[in-house]
Amino acid sequence: MLTTTTVDSRQVYDDHRVKMRVDTVQLGDRPVLERGVIEQSNSVVIVPITDDAEVLLVKQWRHAVQSVLLEAPAGHLNPGEEPRDAAVRELREEAGHSAERLESLPGFWAAPSISTEYMHGFLATGLTTSSLPQDDDEDVELARTAVADIPRLIREGTIVDSKSIAALLSALYLYPELMTSD
Repeated sequence: MLTTTTVDSRQVYDDHRVKMRVDTVQLGDRPVLERGVIEQSNSVVIVPITDDAEVLLVKQWRHAVQSVLLEAPAGHLNPGEEPRDAAVRELREEAGHSAERLESLPGFWAAPSISTEYMHGFLATGLTTSSLPQDDDEDVELARTAVADIPRLIREGTIVDSKSIAALLSALYLYPELMTSD
């Protein structure tokens, strides 16, 4: 098994949302090399399911990929904020709803080869309208989508971001009863 030693670390970028550092690392007996690391706060992704078997997705512009994406509501934790509290806040900000029940879904590393961000997944049910203002840097549009359409939307490439795919498929696999309304 390879052992890794960080020989040096220097911060090269810092703004209110993201930091970047460059680490000089030694991998076992291999030559020293540099690795860029994006330091981000942890985040949440929520799969909100209505009583009539719709999932509340959002459409929003993603500058890095120059495209509007169809996604599960998500967002970063504020300093000192617990994941469950962030999920409640983000659900209200992005989808305009609150949840009677919030179940944990599997969490995951967003991009472990380059980022420190860990995403906490949640399933939200028992939804009622309850909104908070969107963040200043967001312009999010609600997109009510039949739960039964989710596998097709992923297969066809309509839903293409990893957090949404991971959370949606986890919810459908772990809670197959969501595929039909009550």
